Amino acid sequence: MQAITKVFSEIVKPYIDTVKQTLTQQINVSDAKNLCPTMNPSDPLTLESWSNYFKINADGSITANGTPPGRVSIASRVVLPAGQYIMNGCPSGGNWNSYRIMFLKYTPSETVVYADAGSTPTTVTLDEETEVVIRVDLYGNYTASNIVYKPMICLKSAYDLDPSYAPPAKTNQQLTKETAELIDNQNVNGVVNMLPLSFTTQVISNLTITRNNDDTITVSAPSYPYTIDNGGNNITFAIGTFIGDGKTYKLSGCPSDGGDSSYEIYLNPSYKKDEGNGLIFAFVNGTSYNVRIALTDGYTLTKELTFKPMITVPFYKGDYVPYAKSNRELTELTSQLALSVISGNAGTVFNISCDTPYARALVITPYSIGSIAYWSGTFHYIPLAVNQAITVASSNESSTGLTLTFSSVVNITIMSLTNQNDIWSGTKVS
Repeated sequence: MQAITKVFSEIVKPYIDTVKQTLTQQINVSDAKNLCPTMNPSDPLTLESWSNYFKINADGSITANGTPPGRVSIASRVVLPAGQYIMNGCPSGGNWNSYRIMFLKYTPSETVVYADAGSTPTTVTLDEETEVVIRVDLYGNYTASNIVYKPMICLKSAYDLDPSYAPPAKTNQQLTKETAELIDNQNVNGVVNMLPLSFTTQVISNLTITRNNDDTITVSAPSYPYTIDNGGNNITFAIGTFIGDGKTYKLSGCPSDGGDSSYEIYLNPSYKKDEGNGLIFAFVNGTSYNVRIALTDGYTLTKELTFKPMITVPFYKGDYVPYAKSNRELTELTSQLALSVISGNAGTVFNISCDTPYARALVITPYSIGSIAYWSGTFHYIPLAVNQAITVASSNESSTGLTLTFSSVVNITIMSLTNQNDIWSGTKVS
């Protein structure tokens, strides 16, 4: 028996303690010790007057000052898996008529999981996955003077090793899920690739540099092998511009085996470059970055080179996707392109003109079947000279313009499809 006790005390227990400490350190290293999220002014349990008495600090703590006429609260919530937790953070000396932190759940009625008034915390056991609401309270007619709440929820094992306050942080699982959602949102919104190209096909030093239909760029030589000869100067050309917004993105699209002695995609200013493995770069807010391709003079091409330039979120690992405007940009562009012309009844005549000849437009007009009104969009070419007007009347479409039949007072909307800079105008004639 003594031998078994000795084995346990000298081998098993130290091993268990080591594993426990290692797991806790992993929690701390991954910044997931404090699972309580930062207080949320938009939470349903946050009272409108919170900002008069509470200040949310950078480390997630809350400072309270003032004397509210009634209870004032700010709250947040988190879904916790089953387990043993410590929930604390109220300054010492709290009670039901001064200040507390309430940890609540709704099933569907309110149930107090734990009420912290600043005393020694006790272990809270959750038997199943539970959404816990954290509510920081300052009660009516109590005067607070720089009272600091430090709301914290952490695993009991982590608290036992280090009970000190840690700023809120999401778990690796939460961050992984949110990152995946961000990638999905990027794809859904059509903004995987945020680099618009301005490059047009050209020939430089016998190399044909082609902008393809999918916005990739192919460099072709008259024959292979072919040594680039540009008089001792590297061939460089701009392909697009990206305006920094203070965030980190990934520049990619250079073929593999790039480098100073062959080819690369680079940024000007900064001369940060992609040589085939991608570049993670923090783009300075408001800075205009010229994205360029460089072909090294003296390098021998053995085949065509195809560049697939992209600027994406840094964690994007998918295939090449051509540039597309975001939903927000498309919405703004649509609002700029669309022109609502004067409303009119049946028989109303409009003069419609554009400052660009042979422009194309989508004319959105109403029509009716019986008493039911519909909207339809029709493509129309306007083959006219600059500022030459066409007449839109209430009969049929003809070679000189579009004719409409109105069943009630309506608007004509013209959306340019030729160029976003086309300027359309419309005037009611009769």
